Amino acid sequence: MAGSWPYYDNERWGGPQGGRIPQEQFPGTFALYHTQICSGSADAVLYSRQFNVAIFTSTGDTATLGTPTVDDVGKVLILVNTNTTQNTVATGANKITNGSGTAGDTLTAPAHAGAVAVLVAYNGYWALVVGGTGSWVLSEV
Repeated sequence: MAGSWPYYDNERWGGPQGGRIPQEQFPGTFALYHTQICSGSADAVLYSRQFNVAIFTSTGDTATLGTPTVDDVGKVLILVNTNTTQNTVATGANKITNGSGTAGDTLTAPAHAGAVAVLVAYNGYWALVVGGTGSWVLSEV
């Protein structure tokens, strides 16, 4: 029925590649993400997609994180602690940077649920975008 939602009147949206709804597929970029539940005591954190989420449900997890390669540049990894223990994520020596000039290799979640750390891969390192007081803390172990 014309004029009511959804309005399928075969009008083309603007632009040189405008499409008709719902008949045509628009050109675009789709962001694929990977969600991983870390429920063990020594999980390997994965980052196979452009956006990756690792959710820690176990207590006392000492997870490992690989060093990103040139093919991983720009990948985003989000670490989420869902319990009240200090889970850790360790990577190669000094492969996590936080903009302070002092790199580290271990991220430790505070002992409360809801702590989040966001990392971005670049040139063989992980850049800690969100972290610190009240969140995951970077250290050199």
